[in-house]
Amino acid sequence: MQERYERAESDREVNAVTRSMTAARVAGVIVLLEAAGLGALAAWEAVAVIAGDTAALDSAIALIVLTLAGAAIVAVFGITTWRGLSWGRSGAIVTQLLILAVALGAATGQYAHPVTGVVIAIPAIAALVLLVIAVRSAAPPARED
Repeated sequence: MQERYERAESDREVNAVTRSMTAARVAGVIVLLEAAGLGALAAWEAVAVIAGDTAALDSAIALIVLTLAGAAIVAVFGITTWRGLSWGRSGAIVTQLLILAVALGAATGQYAHPVTGVVIAIPAIAALVLLVIAVRSAAPPARED
């Protein structure tokens, strides 16, 4: 992305690249915070295992490992989104859609907590909007022949 910024010929191109970089960096920070949230969730699960608050130890350990793996993957998406790599933005968009699905599940159903669903959805929506802005602004401008 930095190369594109240096090669920008018009003010319009410079503004598009700047907007893309800013949106990608803010989205990257949000995605990294979501990864930290997953890490905190894994720590909470580990405390539950240590306290003996689990029915099946092997399932609890597997859940902790999968949560940590998910946190690592989301962190990679956050870092690559910050750096402006397209595959990181793509992964971050999929992550936001999955988070929105979790938020919908938290807000509806038999044991619904709508406030929890909204709290989960707000950062995901913000990151999704910023990621779409970054993707649209990262596209090369159309040639005017």
